[in-house]
Amino acid sequence: LFIVSRLMGMKPMRTKEALESSRLIVERASSENRRSLDSFVSKGWHWYARCNELLGKAKDIRPELIAAHRTACLRLNEMGQSVLTNLILRSYTEDNLITQAMTFASKTTFPESASNNQQVRNLYYMGKAHAIQADYSKANDCLIRAIRKAPTNTGLGFRVHVYKLAVVAQLLMGETPDRSWFSNSELKVHLEPYFHLVKAVRNGSVADYDKILKTDSAKFSKDNTMTLIVRLRSSVIKTGLRHINIAYSCISFKDIAFKLELSSATDAELICAKAIRDRIIEATIDHEKSVLQSNDTQDIYSTIEPKAQFHKRIEFCLEVHNAAVKAHKYPPNSHRAKLEKDENKENGDVATIDDDLDDM
Repeated sequence: LFIVSRLMGMKPMRTKEALESSRLIVERASSENRRSLDSFVSKGWHWYARCNELLGKAKDIRPELIAAHRTACLRLNEMGQSVLTNLILRSYTEDNLITQAMTFASKTTFPESASNNQQVRNLYYMGKAHAIQADYSKANDCLIRAIRKAPTNTGLGFRVHVYKLAVVAQLLMGETPDRSWFSNSELKVHLEPYFHLVKAVRNGSVADYDKILKTDSAKFSKDNTMTLIVRLRSSVIKTGLRHINIAYSCISFKDIAFKLELSSATDAELICAKAIRDRIIEATIDHEKSVLQSNDTQDIYSTIEPKAQFHKRIEFCLEVHNAAVKAHKYPPNSHRAKLEKDENKENGDVATIDDDLDDM
C-alpha cells in the first residue's frame, strides 16, 4: 500500500505526499534486520532521495544516505548497499563534488551480486567522475560497459545520457565514436548535435567547432557535458595540425595560424612545439625561417602500435567472457539432485554386491 501511494504521489503537485510515503517505508522497513525487507528498504531509499531531489533538498539528505549505507554494510544488505552507493554518487556528481565522489568510491566496494540496473548506474556515475577528472581511458571503459549492460527495451533517456558522455569521452581520447550510434533510430535525434561535433573534431575545423559550440551551447549545458566539450578545442587544433603535417612538407607558422584560426604565429609555434613533444606529429621546427618541416611518414607496422591494438582487443574479449561467467544463473539447490542421484546409485551398487555375496 505504501508503494502504491508513492506511485500516486509522484504525480505533479503531490511530491510532498510521495516524500512522506517513502519516508514511512524507510523507517518501518529499516527498523527490522530481515533480508526479506531488503528490497523494500532499497526502493524506499530510492524514492526518498528522488522526492527530495525534485523538491531541491538533495544535499540535505546526504548524511542520511551515508548513515544508511553504513547500516546496510553492517547488516550485509547487498541490495541496499548497491542502491545507496549509487544514490550517494549521484548526489556528489550532481553537485560537481567529484573529489568527494571518488574518495567515497575508493573506500567502498560495490557488491558483485547487485542487479544489472544498479551495475549500469554505478558504471555511468563512475565514468562521469573519471571523465571530469580527465581520466578519459577509465571513463570510456566504464561507459562502454554501461552501454553493453543497459537494457535495450527500456530506459531510453538514461541510455541517451550514457551515449552522449561516451561520445565526448572518446573524442577527448582522440578516438572516433562508432558511426552506428548516430544512425540508430532511437538515438539519432538526441545525438545530432554530438554528430556535428564529431565531424568538426575529425576535420580539425576550429571554425566549425566554434559555430557548434555557439549554436548548441544550451543543449550541452542541459546535458552537463559543456565542461568536457570546452576541453575539445585543443583536440580540434591537434587534429587540424595533424592534417597540415600530412599535407605539407614545409609550412610557415603564419599560414598555420591562419588555417587553425589562431591569434598569432607565435601561438602556432608554441602549439607545434608541444605537439612534437607529445608525439602527435612527426616534424621539426626551423626557428630562423619560422617554418614547420614534416618528417617522412613512418610505417605504422614497424612500430608497436599493432601489438598494442591486439592487446586492447584481447583484453576486451576477456572482460566480456569474465562478465558472462559471472552473470550465469543456476536454479537454487540444483546440485542436490545430482548428489541424490549419485547417492541412490551408490546404494544400489552396495545392495547388488550384498545380494551377490548372499548367493555365494
